[in-house]
Amino acid sequence: MSDDADLRENFASLRIEDLRRVPSFTQVVGRSRPASRPDFRLAAGVLCVLAALVAGPALWQSRARAPASKGAATSLTDWRSPTDFLLSTAGLQTWRTVPVIGEPLPGDPGAFLHFNDTGPAPRAGREHS
Repeated sequence: MSDDADLRENFASLRIEDLRRVPSFTQVVGRSRPASRPDFRLAAGVLCVLAALVAGPALWQSRARAPASKGAATSLTDWRSPTDFLLSTAGLQTWRTVPVIGEPLPGDPGAFLHFNDTGPAPRAGREHS
């Protein structure tokens, strides 16, 4: 039990020491504010504009002198994706056609679709003859 009493005394003395170091509210409010630093945003903006003015014409001239690449598409309708071949997968024709019941599936001549030959289910509210 004496350990608890010692801890309480130590923490109480630490609190008192902290309170001595903390300035009062009036001292904090009354402090003068530090001198403001110069505003670098204007200087940065001016430098960006100057860089654009210097680099812009140089880039424009280099594009004007660049030769057209060989084999370039003459229009947008002539363009083909370089990865079109990735869309051509095995069994693609199966997905592009509608299967017919009783005929073999494409790519597997021995397989047939088998269903019950009972016919369509009767509809409610109609009499069958």
